[in-house]
Amino acid sequence: MRLFSPSLKIAIHHTLPSGSQLEGTLTFKGGLLIEGSVLGCLNPQGAKSSVTVGERGVVEIQTLEVDTLVINGRVNAKSLKARRVVLGATSKVVGDIEAQTIEIHTGAVFDGRVVSVGAPVEINVPPPAKGTASQARQRLETLTARNLATPTHEPTTKQPVEA
Repeated sequence: MRLFSPSLKIAIHHTLPSGSQLEGTLTFKGGLLIEGSVLGCLNPQGAKSSVTVGERGVVEIQTLEVDTLVINGRVNAKSLKARRVVLGATSKVVGDIEAQTIEIHTGAVFDGRVVSVGAPVEINVPPPAKGTASQARQRLETLTARNLATPTHEPTTKQPVEA
């Protein structure tokens, strides 16, 4: 086991090396690093499974659901679901992403939709005080009535112009 990304603390248990091709289904536990090519299905087992697609990695699948997904290569999928998704600067991704956290680095190419899942963000806005709207409406009506009743300027009379 080696640590592929110290900042994310992703442990790599299995590697599909550069130059290798997999067609079919790959079932695995733990972390998987893909530097080769996958056409088919990835079937992660366990709650903390992760997939890292290296810069030379190419993955074409229908769906993938993992805890953590880091993409630096090319991925073409209908649906990608993860707790955390990172699209590195060299990534090229086609497909929809559903994640609690998504990180997209400058240079990443992404064609799809993103759906944020998880706890909704709370915004603490105090509720308006009782009567605020009616008080504002009353004040506006009073000011409007006052302005209509009292002219703001004196009427002008035309003075003859002397030649």
